[in-house]
Amino acid sequence: MVGLAVVGLAVLVALAAPWVARLGGHDPFTYDAQALGDDGSPLGALGGVSADHWFGVEPLTGRDLFAIVVYGARTSILVGVAATVISVSIGVLLGTTAALFGGWYDRVVSRLTDVLLGFPSLIFMIALGAFAPSSIPKWLLVVGVIGLFGWPSIARVVRAQSLTLMQRNFVAASRAMGAGPWHVLREQLLPNLTGTVIVFTTMAVPGNIGAEAALSFLGVGVPPPTPAWGRTIGTAVAWIATDPWYLLAPAAALFVVTFAFNLVGDGLRDAVDPRLVGKR
Repeated sequence: MVGLAVVGLAVLVALAAPWVARLGGHDPFTYDAQALGDDGSPLGALGGVSADHWFGVEPLTGRDLFAIVVYGARTSILVGVAATVISVSIGVLLGTTAALFGGWYDRVVSRLTDVLLGFPSLIFMIALGAFAPSSIPKWLLVVGVIGLFGWPSIARVVRAQSLTLMQRNFVAASRAMGAGPWHVLREQLLPNLTGTVIVFTTMAVPGNIGAEAALSFLGVGVPPPTPAWGRTIGTAVAWIATDPWYLLAPAAALFVVTFAFNLVGDGLRDAVDPRLVGKR
């Protein structure tokens, strides 16, 4: 429940980012040279933290760090959730149909899953992000790449559970009464996989948020000036020896949100696990 409350707060902050950032009196796109010294470092202690800049300011630009973190929540959560929707949709479709139809189709899906699970996806994401045509919006490319590389794990889990369900009496009875494969998929398999899919979705979101942060950290994620936690952390690394405070705020936001999503996933997993019903 604590994780759910933090996730709800993060989503609310992301949706209301312009109004939340306005509480600090700044937006993430305004450069404030007056908040910086001659060497480009923030004036004052703790990265320029003051009544005007609650989290301090960004070195070299003077942009308000509170506003950057708030708008960064919108970027990270949007990319993480959208990529998860893509990966879960593909994984559920391929996993259930592989178990349902079997034969050569099942073998092709299984081998493709094995190949992608062993593929260095991060390296491919970096290469694709660096050489993709500029006509494709970068945020859309990031969502697509993360989503397309995230489905093999859910496909493997869904296929295994679907194969187990196919041996159950209610599926056999449905097929004996003349139900076609798509009816079995829609009425028998998917309803019994709902708990697993929900749990996997909540646990995949923080991984995808971390993937977006890693790509932005390496400079191939969502392009500037769009605020992103990963890129802010990457920029802060150059200043960590002189002013580690600049690193603290975006890193803490990334940690808290991903940790909260993992707590929600763990809680849902326990809630839908029938083996734990008698222990609660």
